[in-house]
Amino acid sequence: MKNKKIFLSVFWMLLLVWGCSAGSQNNTGSENNMTENSEKQDHDKNWQQVLAEKTPLDKDELYKLFPEKLGEFPLILISDNTGTNGAIGSYCHESETSNLNRHITLTIIDGAGYTGFQHINEVHRMLESNYSEKNEKEWLRIEKLNNQKMIFRDKTSDDWAVSGISFLKNLRYHVTLSANRISTNDLRNPVNEIQALKFPE
Repeated sequence: MKNKKIFLSVFWMLLLVWGCSAGSQNNTGSENNMTENSEKQDHDKNWQQVLAEKTPLDKDELYKLFPEKLGEFPLILISDNTGTNGAIGSYCHESETSNLNRHITLTIIDGAGYTGFQHINEVHRMLESNYSEKNEKEWLRIEKLNNQKMIFRDKTSDDWAVSGISFLKNLRYHVTLSANRISTNDLRNPVNEIQALKFPE
């Protein structure tokens, strides 16, 4: 039950573009539930320490990570992601996004630095689980895409659908694509596009 609550807390934080503070507060409970062997723990500690010592990208460098086009949609806006060293890009054929039009929102959080690495560590732990929950209107699960574990979300109602795919890039950046009136199947190509981009190590 505790694992489920932690997963949902982190997942909704990612897809709704909340700050990383919620994930950090749940970090202790997550650590108590992990049963990794000592070799895996040593490996995790090493990459976490390296990430914590890195300097986060500045605003201009972060904004440059966003492609001018994602799938069929052009970039119409980039803004800061409050509470994190991250940014949010909106991709749409119209001048503004709404619940009525098809669009993709791309969130990129840089995990470098002391605060950022804690966020990346929390997401990494979630991706190592095999969580899955499904009901009539929503399905949350962890699946592999291009041999990489990612968090998938599909939610539908009578007249609309939202979806999301969230993953780690270079064990540094937390990338989330969330979409309105687009399925996760149709998000796979935009995910491939982001994976193909070169981000600073």
